[in-house]
Amino acid sequence: MYFPDGLFHMKSVTKVKTENLSGKLALDYDLSECTTIGFQYLNDGNNPDFKSDIRIENYNTQNELDNVTLNNSFTDKGSKNQTYNAHLITKLDSLKRKLSFDLDYFNYDSKFDRNFVANNFTPEMAFVDVNQSGRNISNQDIDNWSFKADMEHPLQALNLSYGAKMSFTNSVSDVLYFNTITGTPELDQNQSNRFKYTENNQAIYVNTDRKLNEKWNFQMGLRLENIQTNGFSETMNQETGNNYLKLFPTFYASYKKNENNTFSLNYGKRINRPRFDLLNPFRIYINSNSYSEGNPFLSPSFSDNFELVHSYKEILRTSVFVNAITNGYGVLFTSNPETNTQIVTRKNYFKNLNYGIGESYSVSFADWWSSENSLYLLGAKTEFIKDFNATPSNSLQIDFSTNNTFLLGKTTKLQIDFTYTTPFKSGLYEVGYTSSFDIGFKQDLFNKTMQIAFLANDLLNTSYLKDFTSVINGVKQVYEEKQSNRFVRLSVVYNFGDKKINVQQSDFGNKEENKRTGGN
Repeated sequence: MYFPDGLFHMKSVTKVKTENLSGKLALDYDLSECTTIGFQYLNDGNNPDFKSDIRIENYNTQNELDNVTLNNSFTDKGSKNQTYNAHLITKLDSLKRKLSFDLDYFNYDSKFDRNFVANNFTPEMAFVDVNQSGRNISNQDIDNWSFKADMEHPLQALNLSYGAKMSFTNSVSDVLYFNTITGTPELDQNQSNRFKYTENNQAIYVNTDRKLNEKWNFQMGLRLENIQTNGFSETMNQETGNNYLKLFPTFYASYKKNENNTFSLNYGKRINRPRFDLLNPFRIYINSNSYSEGNPFLSPSFSDNFELVHSYKEILRTSVFVNAITNGYGVLFTSNPETNTQIVTRKNYFKNLNYGIGESYSVSFADWWSSENSLYLLGAKTEFIKDFNATPSNSLQIDFSTNNTFLLGKTTKLQIDFTYTTPFKSGLYEVGYTSSFDIGFKQDLFNKTMQIAFLANDLLNTSYLKDFTSVINGVKQVYEEKQSNRFVRLSVVYNFGDKKINVQQSDFGNKEENKRTGGN
C-alpha cells in the first residue's frame, strides 16, 4: 500500500491443516412400475486449522524502514453440513407425462475462533509495545427448507415442462471480539455483533422445446421469482429488507444450414446471490489499522447473457457473446490516507458490460493424439454505482488453452494441458497474467474395473493471483495471493458389484441454496 507518508508492505504466510469427512446415503423404492419414492442423506464435516505469520513493514517517504509489526495468529475453523431429501416420482400415463416432488432440508453450522497478537518492533527488531491482541469468535447457523414440484408434460407439438419451488432460509451469525491485551479477555461490545438474516423465495417456471423440422430447433423458458429478504444487526440496530418480483426468461434457437454448418442463438437472464459467509459481519484484524469484514447488507446481482455460435463440422466453434451485469458486487480494498487505515470489505458497487469472441478447435492429429484448443479475445466496460473515489478502467484480454490426450495403448492415457491468460484491466482492478501447465496419466486394469490416475498440477507454479492492483482514495494497493495450486495426486478407483444394476442419481432440491454456504 502506497500511502502518502510511505510504503506499507505486508506479507502473510499461512499453513492450513484440513480434516474432512463426508458420506452420503441414498435409498429408492419402487411402489409400482410407475411410482418411486426415495430418501437421501448427506453429511459433510470440515475442520481446517490456520496458522498465520504476518510481517508488516512501514517505510517513510525516503524509503527507510520506520517500524515492523509481527502478527502471529491461530484459527480453529469448523463446519458441518447435514442435508436431507425425500422425493416421489410417478409416471402418469403412456405419453411419458411425469410428476415429481422434492422436500429438502439442510443445516449448515460453522465456527470460527481466531487468537492473534500483533507486536511492534524497531527496524533493528527491538520490542516496542503490543499493537493489538485479541480473540475473534464467530458462529453461523443456517437452516433451509425447500419444496419443489415438477411436471414433464410432452405434447404432440412440443415438449413442455413446468413447476414451482418454495425456499425458506434462516441464518443467525454471532460475532464476538475479546480484547486480550491485558492478558484477561474483555468483551468489546462495539466490535461484537449478532446478525439475523431471512430469505424466502417463491418461484414458478415453465420450459418448452420444439423441433420444427430438420433445420430449426427452439427452446424457451420463463421463471418468475418472488423474493423477500430481511437482515437485522442487533449491535448496529440496523434493519434492511429487499422484496422484489422478477422475471427470468431464457431463449435458444438453432439452425442447421447443412451437414457442415450450424448456427445457434441463446439468451438468458440470471441472478447471482451472495454466499452466506459474505453476509456474515465477521471482522478479521491484521493490525490495529487493517482488517477484513463481511457485509450483512449485500444484495444479489443480475446478468443478461447473449451468445451467437457457429459450428463447422463439430471441429470449429466460433462464439460471440455479450454479458451485462447490474448491481454487481465484489471485494473492495479501501484505504484512508489520513490514518493509514485499510478496510477490506464487500459491496454492490458496479455495473459491467462484458463482451468477447472465441474460437474452439477440436482435432485428432492421429489415432493416438486428440486435442481441444480455445482462444478468446475478451473486453469489458465498467461503471461504478457507488462513489468511493476511484476510476474504472478496462482493457482487452486474451485467454488460451490447449488440452491434449495421447493414447499410449488400449488401456493407457497421457494428458498434457496448458492455459494462459494475459494481464488485463477490469473495472477497479488491474490483474497480472496467469498460466498453468498440467500433466496427467491414467491406467485401466482388470477389464477397466480398476483405474490408477496420476496428476501433476501447475508444474511451473504460475496459476496464482498476481499484480492485483487498485487505486482508491489516491492510495495504490498491489496484492498477490499464492495458494497451493502446485500439487501431485495419486488416486485409485475400484468398481465392484453387479454392473447390470441401474443406479439412479438424484439431485437435492435445494442444491443452489446449499452451494451458497461455501461448504459444497
